[in-house]
Amino acid sequence: MRSNIGDVTRDYLPILLCLPVVLIWQAAVTLLFRKFAIPAPLGRSLGGNAIRQLTRRQCVWIVGVLQWGIGMFLFFECLGVIRWRYWADPFYAPSMWKTLLSLALWVIMGFVFGQLMWKLQYERDDA
Repeated sequence: MRSNIGDVTRDYLPILLCLPVVLIWQAAVTLLFRKFAIPAPLGRSLGGNAIRQLTRRQCVWIVGVLQWGIGMFLFFECLGVIRWRYWADPFYAPSMWKTLLSLALWVIMGFVFGQLMWKLQYERDDA
């Protein structure tokens, strides 16, 4: 089965349009915290010295919730708006309750991700 350029555009163009939103968000969070002398990791430094300098609470909230959880929320909301607006996909029609539920779920998943990042970093430092 062959796909045409329209199918590829419909599937991958929204992803390419939403990636800069996430990258800008992560850079903004990092720069904001660095302004207050908190060594928030960015990009490749996620597993490096920057994360080792964070306390457990900072790691969970900065890396997990703000960078990863809210970043994923923004990515998928952006993706949904583009698919709803430009490809008329009714599944992605905006709703306040869907948005709030999505935000709550991504914050919870970000909290869990931050806990896992701290645990992985802590175990690596002990070994």
